[in-house]
Amino acid sequence: MNWDHALMSEPSGSMAIADILEFANAQLLELRLAAGVMKTIVELMGITEKIDTALKVTQDVYYAKIYLAALRLFRVKEWEACISKKLDIASNTDDMICQGIANKRAEIQERVFVIVIILEIVIFFKGPLVAASSPT
Repeated sequence: MNWDHALMSEPSGSMAIADILEFANAQLLELRLAAGVMKTIVELMGITEKIDTALKVTQDVYYAKIYLAALRLFRVKEWEACISKKLDIASNTDDMICQGIANKRAEIQERVFVIVIILEIVIFFKGPLVAASSPT
C-alpha cells in the first residue's frame, strides 16, 4: 500500500478524520523506529553473548593463565563494561521512545475525545434550532 498519495473526502468539512489518520500514520512511523532500536539492542546483546562464550575457551591451567593475562592486557573487562553501559543506554532510550509514543497516543486520544464531545454538543443544539427555524 502506498501512503504517499491519498484522497479523503469529508462532507461536513471536519478535519477530525484527517487528524486521526495523520496520528495513526505518525504512530506507525514511531513504532517502526522503536522496532529498529530494539533490533539494534538484540544484535548487540547477541554479539556480547558470543564474545562471553568465546572467552571461556580453555580448561588447561597454563593456557588459562596466559589467556587471563591477555584479557587484562587488552582490558577486555573495561570493554565489556562499556558495551554493557551502552546497551543499558540503548535500552533506556527504547523505553523512553515507547513511553513517549504511549504519552502522545493518550494525548491525541484525549483531544479527539474532546472534539467528538464538542461536535456532539454542537449537533445536539444545532438540531433543535434548525427544526425550530424551519417553516411548518
